[in-house]
Amino acid sequence: MDASVSFVASGLDSYGEPPVLIAASSEAAASRASEVADGANLPFVSVSLEELLPRLQRQASAQAIWLEIESDGGAELDRILERIDAEAASDRFPAIIAAPFSLIDPISARIRHPDVELVFDGTPADRAAALAIARWRKSYRNRGVNEDITQEPSAARLRQLSDEVSRIAATLARLSVGPDAPDETPEPSVGSVPDVPLDAVRQVIRARRLRARFFQEELFADPAWDMLLDLLQA
Repeated sequence: MDASVSFVASGLDSYGEPPVLIAASSEAAASRASEVADGANLPFVSVSLEELLPRLQRQASAQAIWLEIESDGGAELDRILERIDAEAASDRFPAIIAAPFSLIDPISARIRHPDVELVFDGTPADRAAALAIARWRKSYRNRGVNEDITQEPSAARLRQLSDEVSRIAATLARLSVGPDAPDETPEPSVGSVPDVPLDAVRQVIRARRLRARFFQEELFADPAWDMLLDLLQA
């Protein structure tokens, strides 16, 4: 990898909130991540993989660490993955890792914390969802709430989930049109739900809970889908 590649940094001196810190293996990889962050109207900073570890030493805060990689970087990538796992475990930064399926083994061997969002061969929609989940976790814990979201009052929980789902929808709408296309995407309607029978939703939720009787929950953990099912049922 060419260590001299320079990546674009957005709003380094002007953002009023912590940025999304993107570390990418190439300009194309950085562009994939930055388009999602920009589509979500979030400030971001892009650095090369070689710059990430020194940058973390002086990064006071970040909405998330986003690692966008295209190939196995060997021992250097292993060190980065171990550091990201440690950052997630210490609750300092939430993290997102986007990579091809060919890297699932080396990544899974070093990323053990469940708060690291993994996206393999993902679409812009997958990346937007991972970013929303990472930010939701950070804001939730900043309020000093226990990690078990079922303890939060239902109304407050649903409002927050609804806000995040609406943000994902708006982000995907912006990503789906070209830069010159007029912004004619309607705002997500409050309270609208797909035409799905309530019993069907409840059966899916019940089936997912029954699965935990036979397998460890971590094997099939999918918090984003669980949240969406709960929201749809409500």
